[in-house]
Amino acid sequence: MEPLSKILFSLYQGTPFNDEWIVGCLQGAWAGLLGDRIDKVCRPAAVHGRELVVEVFNADWLPILSGMKLKLLERIHSVTGDGVLQISFKLRNDA
Repeated sequence: MEPLSKILFSLYQGTPFNDEWIVGCLQGAWAGLLGDRIDKVCRPAAVHGRELVVEVFNADWLPILSGMKLKLLERIHSVTGDGVLQISFKLRNDA
């Protein structure tokens, strides 16, 4: 049986709202999905194609998050299915 999250993500697949839907859902689930520590240093910002862009609040965390990229992507992929296949990090402009 498929998790409910995968079913919900599939509802918007192929629609103009798909990317916004994925970002909104991930923002709401971010702390529960990745933990409070990660939640305090970064947030999902956008989806381009199937790449999730994560905004990082502190430059010191960029190499740390990059080192955790595969683990983070695995957790994100577990709820988005094929909605997110890649992840990239960018420093927030006001950081």
